Amino acid sequence: MIAVGGLTNFQTLTEQLRSIAVSVIAGFGARRLLPRMVGHLERQMEEVKSEAEKASHDAKEAAQEAKVVSERQESSDERLKKTEQTLRETEGRLKSLELSNRLDRAANPKASASHVAEALRQFADARKSKWAEPFVWINAARVQRHHVSYDVAIGTLSDFLATVDGGGLRKDGNYPAAYYNRGCYHWLRFEITQDTADQDRALKDLQSCLDSTPNPLTEIDEMRRDPDLCRLIVLDVFAGLVSKYEPPKS
Repeated sequence: MIAVGGLTNFQTLTEQLRSIAVSVIAGFGARRLLPRMVGHLERQMEEVKSEAEKASHDAKEAAQEAKVVSERQESSDERLKKTEQTLRETEGRLKSLELSNRLDRAANPKASASHVAEALRQFADARKSKWAEPFVWINAARVQRHHVSYDVAIGTLSDFLATVDGGGLRKDGNYPAAYYNRGCYHWLRFEITQDTADQDRALKDLQSCLDSTPNPLTEIDEMRRDPDLCRLIVLDVFAGLVSKYEPPKS
């Protein structure tokens, strides 16, 4: 009885089994101990269940917090990427503006050979690195037209138009301008070679300019004032070209 009396807490399964064994030896059986043991087991199960529910709740909260942290991290990473992209675009535009100014000065027929060579070298680097803005290409072709050849200038504008059409450069107001300038260079080459293919290419490019610009009448006025086209605008082929865009005369 002393041994049994010392086993009242039933904290572990070992104590419970010992209590049953002692009670059997003592001769009064385990029947009187079972209710106490069962009640204690039920309390233990409730405690374990409560702890499990708490652990599950804590795990869900931890998972939710981890998700929030992850989303915040992803959002922060996305903002950082956008900021870096904007910074790169801004730097590219600033460099393009600086190079465009250099090319604009080099396009002067009286520009020094060293200045022209350096401007075209920088354009080649910008083109290779793919940061040159569309207007840089237009100015580079102008430099080539005056200091290299019509063939090279035409080639640069052809590459520019193909790059835009392929999605490598954005399509903006320089797109119709490229057709306009290339048309001029084809016409100027025709005046030298008298190759009718150049005249046809010039007319085709000028038509492409009018088709791709939102203001064809403005472009037509520019063509009529352009000294490069002074011998073209008096021809019937030019009148036939612009008649498609001008309103009928009353």
